[in-house]
Amino acid sequence: MTRTITLLLSAGLALGSGLACKSAECERDSDCGGARLCSAEGVCVNRPFIPPGEVEDAGPGTLRDLGAARDAGDGGDAGDAGDAGDAGRDAAVDGGMLDAGPDAGVPDVGPLDGGTIESEGLVWIGEFNQGGVSSHTVTGVFLDDPASGIVTYRRAFTSGAQSCTLVQRVQSAGLVGFSATGIQIGGFENGSFQTVDLAPAGPGLFATSQILTPGIFLGDPDAISFEIMSTGAGGALGPHSASVSPPYPFAPSVIAPGIGSTVLARFPISLNWSPAALRPNLEVVVELMDAPRALRLTCTGADGLGQLQIPDAARNAFLAGSPTGGVSLQLRYQSEIVEEVPVVGRISGIPTRFRASMGVQWPVQL
Repeated sequence: MTRTITLLLSAGLALGSGLACKSAECERDSDCGGARLCSAEGVCVNRPFIPPGEVEDAGPGTLRDLGAARDAGDGGDAGDAGDAGDAGRDAAVDGGMLDAGPDAGVPDVGPLDGGTIESEGLVWIGEFNQGGVSSHTVTGVFLDDPASGIVTYRRAFTSGAQSCTLVQRVQSAGLVGFSATGIQIGGFENGSFQTVDLAPAGPGLFATSQILTPGIFLGDPDAISFEIMSTGAGGALGPHSASVSPPYPFAPSVIAPGIGSTVLARFPISLNWSPAALRPNLEVVVELMDAPRALRLTCTGADGLGQLQIPDAARNAFLAGSPTGGVSLQLRYQSEIVEEVPVVGRISGIPTRFRASMGVQWPVQL
């Protein structure tokens, strides 16, 4: 089986990120074309490419409301590390509505919740079946969201026992991150390797050059461990150890969409799979995301149901958010824990997600 590693980090792209303004005036995003956004000042600005990101917090408000919060100097966010941003960005002049414009064929879907500015970290290892090819996500992200001008907006959707969250991150400054000597992920029992080492790859970004073999969670490991090694310098990450239970060692047994097929985002998206008989209480995560994971829609459901349909309102909201780069869809099992990682010289640390996943991934056509 072809072995590939997908690193959801790009230090060069991250360092080169920023907003380049054009003179074109605008009232909403649709006036600027799919690749740009309309700022609060009524000027088209380029959407930056930022490495992966994810944050949970959010309060009441609209996209325009957050402009004042960021300009007042409030905080930052660093979840999975997605997009960040121009807090003055307006999703539309008509009251904070996500609006793809009449030319996009996507209706208004209501206001996003307010934005947050608070750093959050992520260390994630996962394996995904992409058209019969095994790929691996190995990433560490610790961005200083206040210093990077990152604002995270989110909106919740519910349908029965199923819940979905749309997250969009917007950035207005250059990336600033928290440093560390490195991160080590261990506890593997598949015989090919015991640890995976991540080294600094940009501001607050960590990546590995190791080639991982398929089946990284086979061998019945007791736990997947995470170790952050500190430089000891002021403002750097402090030493920290965490562990999570290994995820189900096999990807969901997918019925539809077919492995290797392309998902069409403009039509209803339904997933069907055979539940894992040995783990009756498993939860599945379905995530629709753009290339930098600046915009992503994450849904959860019970594995035992064997099916999940993304609510049309949530799917339309994702499309209205103008996803950039390639878009993909994941169905995954995962184990995750959130712990506070200390920062040298500071009283409070950074809430950090330590995550291990096993799943399937499809390309998505808009």
